[in-house]
Amino acid sequence: MKRIAELDAIRGIAALAIMVNHLPFSNRLTHLGAYGVDLFFVFSGYLITTIILKNSGSPGFMTSFYARRSLRIWPIYYLALVVVMAINPLLHPPFSLRAWPYYATYTQGIQEYWFGQVPAFSPLLDHTWTLALEEQYYLVWPALVVLLGGRSVAPLAIVLILVAITARSFGFSNRILLGRCDGFALGGLLAVVLLNVEAARARPKGYLLGFGLIALVALGYPAWGGPMTRLARLVWPSLDAVAVAGSLRLSAVTTVFFSVVGVILLLAGRPMLVGLRDRRLVFLGQISYGIYLYHYPVYYLIDTMTGHGTAWWAVALKIVTSVAVASLSWRWIESPILGLKSRFSYRRDQGGPNGVTKSVTGPSSS
Repeated sequence: MKRIAELDAIRGIAALAIMVNHLPFSNRLTHLGAYGVDLFFVFSGYLITTIILKNSGSPGFMTSFYARRSLRIWPIYYLALVVVMAINPLLHPPFSLRAWPYYATYTQGIQEYWFGQVPAFSPLLDHTWTLALEEQYYLVWPALVVLLGGRSVAPLAIVLILVAITARSFGFSNRILLGRCDGFALGGLLAVVLLNVEAARARPKGYLLGFGLIALVALGYPAWGGPMTRLARLVWPSLDAVAVAGSLRLSAVTTVFFSVVGVILLLAGRPMLVGLRDRRLVFLGQISYGIYLYHYPVYYLIDTMTGHGTAWWAVALKIVTSVAVASLSWRWIESPILGLKSRFSYRRDQGGPNGVTKSVTGPSSS
C-alpha cells in the first residue's frame, strides 16, 4: 500500500487545527480543533488494522509490528519526556513530577478508570494522554485480531463503539481508552470495508453513496441527539443528560471522520483532490507527530520567556517555532531512526517453487 499524499495533507490540517485550538484566542473561535485527535485515532485504527489484516500471517509478525511501532513512537516521545523533566528545576515554580512513572509507561491518567486521583505532572506534556491511548491500542488490538481472526474485526469494532459511547455516558473520562476507543474502532471498521481499496476505487459510486449517507446521519446530530439522550435517560434515569449528549456528539463527529477518510481513500489521485496534494500540506502531515508532541512545550516556554503569549507576534512565533522544531526533529532524529524499520519487514512465505520467502510490507506510514 503506497503512501497516500491526501491522507498526509489531512493529518497536516488536523495538526494545525490542534495547534490553533491551544492558542489563547481559540475560545473566541470554536473548539473544533480539539476533535483533531479523533481524526488521528481514526487514521491509526485504519492503518494499524490494515497492517494486521494484510500481514498477520507472516512469520514473526508480532515482533516486527511492535518493533516498527516502537521505532516510530518512542524516540521523540522519550526525548520530550527527558527534556521536560530536565528543565523542570529551571521553571519558577517547578512542577511536581510525581507522575513520571506513568508517563514513562504510557499509563498517564489510568487512575480515571476507577475515578481516582491522578498524580501531578508538568503541564508541558499534558496533551500526551492521546499518545498513551495510541500505545495502549497498539498493545491490545493486534493481539485480539490475531487471536480471534480477521473476521472478528467488524463485530469487535461495533462492540467497542457501543462500549465507548456507553462508558462516556456513565461518566467515564474521554481521556482513557475505554472512553475513546470508538475512533480506533471506526478506523478498524474502515480497514475492513476498504481492505481491497484498489477494487473499491474501480467502482466507487456505491461506497461514496454509503459514506455520504453515514456522514449525513452523523451531521444530523442536532436533530437526533436530543431524542436519543432522552431515550437513554428513560432506560437509565440516573444518567447525566450532559454526559450522554456529549458522548453522542463525540461519536457523531468521529463518524464523520470515518466517512471523510473513506472518501479520500476512494478518490486519492483524482483531480478533485489536487488541493490535498499540495506539497506543503503533505509535509505538515509527514511531521504531524512532531508538531503535536512539541507544540505544547513550545507554547509554554514562549509564554514564559516573553510574558506576552496573547500578542499577535507571540502567536506567530509559537506556530513557526513548533513547525520548525518538528521539521528539525524529522530531519535529524525521526527519519534516520525510521530507516531501521527495514530490519523488521513483514515477510510472508509465498510458497513459490523454490520456497523463496518474499518481503511484503505494510503501509509506508506504518
